[in-house]
Amino acid sequence: MNNNKKIKTVNPTTEEIIQEYEIIAKGEVNDRVKKARNIFQGWKKDSSKRTDLLHDFANELRKDKENLASIIKINHITIIT
Repeated sequence: MNNNKKIKTVNPTTEEIIQEYEIIAKGEVNDRVKKARNIFQGWKKDSSKRTDLLHDFANELRKDKENLASIIKINHITIIT
């Protein structure tokens, strides 16, 4: 089903393609969801590890906050085609 089709995120002001996303088959989506559910079973049992990972993630976001803010700004005026 893939056929290399993509969904594009386009800035409507400049018509610049911001990102392209591959369309995946339903079976692959189901496989990824099943894998995520299995991983979640371990994740939900270890709150200490979860806390550490979330703090690390937050620190990484803070390091790149200017770039992330510009992406958010662009996405607020972006149309998906």
